[in-house]
Amino acid sequence: MLPPPRQRPALRRTIDTWGSCAQATIARLHVGIVGVGSVGAVVAEAIARMGVGRVTLIDPDKVEEHNLDRLLCATRRDVGKAKVQLASRAIRRHGTAEDFKIRPLQLSVHDDTAYRAALDCDVLFSCVDRPLPRDVLNYIANGHLIPVIDGGVAIERDERDQSLFSAHWRTHIVTPQHACMRCNGQYNTSMVVVELDGSLDDPSYIQNLPARERGGNQNVFPFSMATAGMEVNLLLRYLLAKEWWPVVRQQDYQFVTGQVRINNDKCLPHCMFRGRRAQGDSEEPHYLRKMQEAHGIAKWLRVLQGWR
Repeated sequence: MLPPPRQRPALRRTIDTWGSCAQATIARLHVGIVGVGSVGAVVAEAIARMGVGRVTLIDPDKVEEHNLDRLLCATRRDVGKAKVQLASRAIRRHGTAEDFKIRPLQLSVHDDTAYRAALDCDVLFSCVDRPLPRDVLNYIANGHLIPVIDGGVAIERDERDQSLFSAHWRTHIVTPQHACMRCNGQYNTSMVVVELDGSLDDPSYIQNLPARERGGNQNVFPFSMATAGMEVNLLLRYLLAKEWWPVVRQQDYQFVTGQVRINNDKCLPHCMFRGRRAQGDSEEPHYLRKMQEAHGIAKWLRVLQGWR
């Protein structure tokens, strides 16, 4: 184990809250954040200010104008920049660890390089809204025994007057002792297949889906901030007292009623991830994209575009 880092004056209030022993544990962590959009950017900010020593950021996307109402620290001048670079710049300024190390990867987590980087982390935050990265993180949580904390926001609108009908956000921890993300309904196998074949990015395909299956991109900064806070607090509950965290494995917050529902389910008996527990590299996702393959595909796409 690494020696405990020097306790800096900047962390005095933090250490006063949970003690130097807990802070030494937090400071030694290598935290991975998959997806640094509206939720992930807030998670990254909290992790940096808590004094975590190493952070890996994984996200393939760039900042777009429609992100500016929700993306922490983003301005109009940041449109077109990589989200991981924006988050890295922000938390480098705000980090409180003495030797703060950040690794930004502008890749999807199913790219082999990003996947291997995720395996080097002690704990992972899943701040994504797509089935494919969630499936990858399911493999990691079960096959490699790295805890994954997942969260998301769901919003329903009243189409009659375009008003808010309901909203809820959920956070849950994924380990072999908890329900995986398939069993708790975050995604299913067919959704992964649809994303792999590109249909999830085809507007005509999405338009022909039943309304309940189309999903939505509605969100606002307060909802993202609340979800990020619940994810980080779930990590703290997991770390600070072993007798606390088994009691609350999943939280669903209903915005309209103000109710919090606790769910402690485990995987279903037929879950395929039961047989993948602690299997490591022998059970990695079959669709991992090697970097050389990705470059080759990109090259041929450019050739094809030239022919057109």
